[in-house]
Formats: sequence, structure tokens, C-alpha cells
Amino acid sequence: MKSPSPSALNFLAGILAGAGINLLTSLAGGTEGPTVVFVLDSSCWIAAAASITWAAHLVDGATRTADLYITSEMNKDQQDEIRTAELRKIARPLRRSWLLTLLCLLAAFLLLPGLVSWHQVACRVAGERVGHCGAPSPPAPSPKCAAEPVIC
Repeated sequence: MKSPSPSALNFLAGILAGAGINLLTSLAGGTEGPTVVFVLDSSCWIAAAASITWAAHLVDGATRTADLYITSEMNKDQQDEIRTAELRKIARPLRRSWLLTLLCLLAAFLLLPGLVSWHQVACRVAGERVGHCGAPSPPAPSPKCAAEPVIC
């Protein structure tokens, strides 16, 4: 079982956390969407970073434990077997951290300002056409005007 190095995972976590923090700092310069969406999106980026950091912690712990058992008298196959056994022990929580990361990243991408028209989503959720949600539908002709060929 091969796993990315903890340093690579921590590097990726830093990039994701930076994206979340950058979104928060963009609020100071004025927003192009609802503030709640910016904060929620930023939280998703930071949660993804935290989840990847959790994965890095798990891999680092398994690697350190394997290094305690490995001696210089062991051949390469024996060393790999010990490392693989330690990585198998963390397989379930590692899968959970990857799943959580993917879910957070999916939410973060969907919440990106400009990718989704949140104004239209809010209007659809409201279920009614209100003045600020779009042009009201034209009024229906009155029954009197529809029956007569004269211009009303």
C-alpha cells in the first residue's frame, strides 16, 4: 500500500487553507455575492485543509511506528512488509479523511462566487416570483377584452 508523504499532504493542506483565507480577505475589498456564501465557501476550503492535515498525521504516525520495528539487518522486502502492515492499520481513518476532503472540496467549488448564481437559487427556493427575482409575468387579458374584437 503506497501513500503520499506527510510533507506533500501538508503542502497541499497549506494551499487549500490559503485559498480559504484568501476568500475571507476578499470580503474586505467588497464582495460580488452574499457574505454568507463567502464565509461558507472559505470554511469548506479550510475544512478540506484540516482533513488533509489529518491524513498527513495518520501517515506520519504509521511511518514512524514502522521505522521503530525496522532494523538494518532486514532486507528491502521485509521493510516494505512492515511499512505496508502499519499503513493497513490506518486504512479506514485514512479513507475517511480522503472522503471528507473530497466532500469539502466539492462544496467549496460549488460555492465559488460566480460559478453559481446565488440570487437565482434564492429566488427558486423562495418558490414565488418577487419583484427583485425577475420581471413579473405580463397580466392576463381581461375576459371582456378577449371576447370583443375591439381594441381595449
